[in-house]
Amino acid sequence: MSSVRSLAYLAQAYKVKSSTPPAWDSIKDQGLWKGEILARHKNGEINPKYLHITAVKNAEGIVTNYVTTHTNIPLSKAASDEIERLAFYDQLTKLPNRRLFLDRLVSVDCSHVA
Repeated sequence: MSSVRSLAYLAQAYKVKSSTPPAWDSIKDQGLWKGEILARHKNGEINPKYLHITAVKNAEGIVTNYVTTHTNIPLSKAASDEIERLAFYDQLTKLPNRRLFLDRLVSVDCSHVA
């Protein structure tokens, strides 16, 4: 679904907190932004979406409109979350497993340990 909207409308429509909120400065400076957001539907339900925002400029380089394309991703997001849960947590106890421990251990800087 694509539509041409103002930046103020986009800020209002997608103001639900997310792990990577739309970077409005990036849209103004670079003319585009894309990423995953959480969007609230009219019925109040919150769903993950992949959002791509592009600025439309006139011949003088002035932004006249913004075009958004968004894709609903609840099924793929749920599948991704399930894969991560199966990989890093015990199915019976729901406790973190050895793979998660090793993953976290690798990401920690151990240079200060003597």
